[in-house]
Amino acid sequence: MVVVRKRDRSSLSSPLPLVSTGRNRSIATSSPFIYEQNMPPKPWMIRRSSHSSSSIPRYADYTKQMDDDDGNRSWKLLGCLVLCLAPWIPVSGHYNAMQQQKQLVDLAIEEHQQTADQLHLLADEITSAKKDLRETTARNDNSYKRLKDLHMALDLENEKYLATEQMEEVLLERVDRIERLIQKYDREDLESRYGKNQIRVEIELLMEDNSLASVVVELNSKKMPHASNHFVKMAEQSLWDGMPLIRGMEDRLVASPSALDEHHRSGLSKLENANLTHLGFQEYTKPILQKYSVAFAGGRPAGPVFVIRMSETKGEDEQHEATFATVVKGHQALEDIMHRTVDHGEIKMKHVRVVTSSSKR
Repeated sequence: MVVVRKRDRSSLSSPLPLVSTGRNRSIATSSPFIYEQNMPPKPWMIRRSSHSSSSIPRYADYTKQMDDDDGNRSWKLLGCLVLCLAPWIPVSGHYNAMQQQKQLVDLAIEEHQQTADQLHLLADEITSAKKDLRETTARNDNSYKRLKDLHMALDLENEKYLATEQMEEVLLERVDRIERLIQKYDREDLESRYGKNQIRVEIELLMEDNSLASVVVELNSKKMPHASNHFVKMAEQSLWDGMPLIRGMEDRLVASPSALDEHHRSGLSKLENANLTHLGFQEYTKPILQKYSVAFAGGRPAGPVFVIRMSETKGEDEQHEATFATVVKGHQALEDIMHRTVDHGEIKMKHVRVVTSSSKR
């Protein structure tokens, strides 16, 4: 078989085509008959019925046909290249999408792994919490048993407490009844000695210049019979004679039995001997917290000290004092004692006595 090799025309020494007659052998010829015998027929050759000299193509037409064949072959190769590469264009986009999907899947797997780790930690915490819960339940059971025992003991104590409260209420009722009986006795005692008239007590004061001043207090024997009778008994036995009347705190004048009288006897010892130091009980009524009111002060029960208020104070302690009388005469003498600037000596109560027209002494 004869094969024609295509070579670059610029490398040929003659414009004649090369015809291969064997392996690595080629000859140059201008004979169309030799060319046609060794080359397959071309379409433009087949259409001719004879091979006359007029039908032999010129070399220029031959080279033009060769160029056209090369161009057609190039376009065919380009088409083949396009057909070969065309499937890879969508495949490349699909590959990129698959890579993105793979990255998303990897992220999802990583998140799932983290979630699994967190679930493992949570499971460990739940296990620890269950263990703590069992221990707490056991402690609560023990505490409940102790509380149950304690509750039973408290029930017994509560029963005892209720019994004690009932007994206390009974005792308080008895105390109230005794206090009412004492008040009734003192009221009847005052009426038996002084009648139903208003009882007054005069306090004769020895001033600094040896002059005398009189202060009269009126007793509230109807509402405060026990304190009133207690003060009357002190006056009847002259237990306040010779005792000082001093200026105290919070605008008060205080009668104190701590001094010695003119016979060098202690006022407190005289009160103790007469058993008239304190009230039998703390007698209360609606407090008379007005100026010049008289009340027993001290502890509970009050006594034996009594005070005269020199202002309308309403202290908390004064509301619980046994206010039993009011000064009705001698206000100026009390003001002089209260407002003196220099103490030149004690103001003494020379005589304290009951003054009433219905006295039965």
